[in-house]
Amino acid sequence: MNIRNIVLAFSLVLGVFCSLSLAQDISFTSSVGQNPIVMGESTQLRLSIEGTQDVAPLKLPAIDGLEVQYIGPSRQVSMVNGDVSSSIAFTYMLFPRRTGDFVIPGLSLTYQGQQYTTDPITLKVVDNAADSSSGQTLRLEDRIYLDMEVGANEAFVNQGVPVKFMFYASGINVRQISLPEFDSQGFIFKEFTQKPQQGQIVKDGIRFNVVEFNTTIYPTREGELAINPVRMDVSVEMPAEQRNRRAQGLFSDAFFDHFFSNQVRTLSLKSNGAALAV
Repeated sequence: MNIRNIVLAFSLVLGVFCSLSLAQDISFTSSVGQNPIVMGESTQLRLSIEGTQDVAPLKLPAIDGLEVQYIGPSRQVSMVNGDVSSSIAFTYMLFPRRTGDFVIPGLSLTYQGQQYTTDPITLKVVDNAADSSSGQTLRLEDRIYLDMEVGANEAFVNQGVPVKFMFYASGINVRQISLPEFDSQGFIFKEFTQKPQQGQIVKDGIRFNVVEFNTTIYPTREGELAINPVRMDVSVEMPAEQRNRRAQGLFSDAFFDHFFSNQVRTLSLKSNGAALAV
């Protein structure tokens, strides 16, 4: 068989393959992985379209208390006894910022003039350290936060005032923290020279790991001076469910072969503010 016949034969097979693929019925569904989940964990949202791959990723609506991160698509095409099926799935990671029930609304997809809509899904986020019957809401900000303590309410110009920054974390795997960033007008800030102190403390029945930073600030003018909240970046590991979905069929990608490992995220924390009469 010469090259021309090979190309012609391949084109015919590809044409039949595509025509069979286009003839499929379209379905659009959504699903979540682990549900319920514990505060500090994450789970996946998967939007699956059966019957075509010619669609773009959907933009999810904002859901209060829930952060959404788009991961990417996964495509699959298979042929069994001459029947061709194709599909695409879009995957998103969901990061809750508090406990409670979160409703992922029905999502709509328009394809070739037809509209397809998924069913709503309720994601439940619980706290494994609290009685679920109490109905108390626990936010991510209750598990990891930054406090500032000023050693005095009044001071003279150029008088040193001790300031303490306390970083608290409970039930969260902290990978790395940065030094607090101090940015207030009317003060000279002494750079951190001492090694931060580490320990543990129990607050409201919850055990926290604590990192304490100590420094000194010097007011440079008179008046009621505002000490702005300080900022700190923290890298945390968010547990994600482990999956190993090897796509079956003639053509597939290996996206789900490592889906998912733990997700490392950077949180930007801000402390409380304060005032100093100089």
